[in-house]
Amino acid sequence: MRVLIVNRHILDVAGGSETQCHEIASELARMGHDVSYAVCQPERDAYEVPYDAYPLHGPFNRAFRAVLEEAAPEIVYWRYNKRHLLRSVLSSRRNGCRFVFAVSHINDVRPFATKPYYSAGLFTLQRALRSLKRLWTSLVGAVNHLGWHWTDGAIFQHAGQVPKGLRRPHVVIYNSYPVVDAAPPDTRAPNILWVANIKKSTHPELFVRLAQNLQDTGVEFWMVGDIQDSAYRRLLSDTDALPANFNYVGFQDSTSVNSLIRGSLFLAHTCDAEGFPNVFIQAWLQHKGVVSLYFDPGKLLSTQRIGFCSGDFATFCEDVRRLIEDTDLRESTGERAFQFALQHCNRQSNIKQLEAFLSQIIAGRR
Repeated sequence: MRVLIVNRHILDVAGGSETQCHEIASELARMGHDVSYAVCQPERDAYEVPYDAYPLHGPFNRAFRAVLEEAAPEIVYWRYNKRHLLRSVLSSRRNGCRFVFAVSHINDVRPFATKPYYSAGLFTLQRALRSLKRLWTSLVGAVNHLGWHWTDGAIFQHAGQVPKGLRRPHVVIYNSYPVVDAAPPDTRAPNILWVANIKKSTHPELFVRLAQNLQDTGVEFWMVGDIQDSAYRRLLSDTDALPANFNYVGFQDSTSVNSLIRGSLFLAHTCDAEGFPNVFIQAWLQHKGVVSLYFDPGKLLSTQRIGFCSGDFATFCEDVRRLIEDTDLRESTGERAFQFALQHCNRQSNIKQLEAFLSQIIAGRR
């Protein structure tokens, strides 16, 4: 099978979908498939990886068409949201190859979508300019959404992403993650961990507020993440205004995050619904449950009893307090989470499922 994977690359940006694409490309190559990777927004000219990488320098559409000609894939595995989607689908069809859209964000299945931004401290003109930029991005996304009509199949991260009445071939394949090595835990203090990029849609200010409300527990609240909205720098740098039990430790690589998870009591999550957070799987594989304020991917936390989805802030505080105080509940939740991740977030089995789906789509062409 000749497959072309399209996304940014994990060597350029530490993101969930980029991590998944690298794992998929590496495993499919190991299985003997001819794998190419079209690297979007490349930050280098060469990539030392076990598959063919093509940095898309210059105008995207021209660079993508050149890769289609050179790599000659049978199928395109697209995981670059809706950026450039319409032209890329049409180019792929003209080259006679199938096109599968892999959903990595809830906005991927919405015609119109905008992301929120943190407006505290911005002047009126700055807020207006950001709003106009997001409006333009939403309109461009709506045009690219038309590309859905020419895709040959879709892959979803959990059942909650599948639109009602979808008729084209599709499959649900959970994100996967390699079994975590036994990294030594960071055990400086009993803590609740929060891991995400720091921006409006992840609501880091609510984790700070959680720490403020639960100072009596004697537990620390640690935040990990790259600040992607500069306005949050002011919030996190004002140490006098932050609660004494709160600790922002900045961006950490995957190995360090695993160590922090291992030393934590469990994971707290305040992000809006987006995709399927890799950090959930990292936590589950280390016997840690998840308490999520808003987001329960495919209702897995509740139906599998591997965490809690609170729904509102008051309940969120109660759920976090309960899991801090009830050791038996915390440990049983973590054990169920570990067993679930071993069975359903296994890289080898999930990529075999992906291989079967891609082969089915290619065979349909004939």
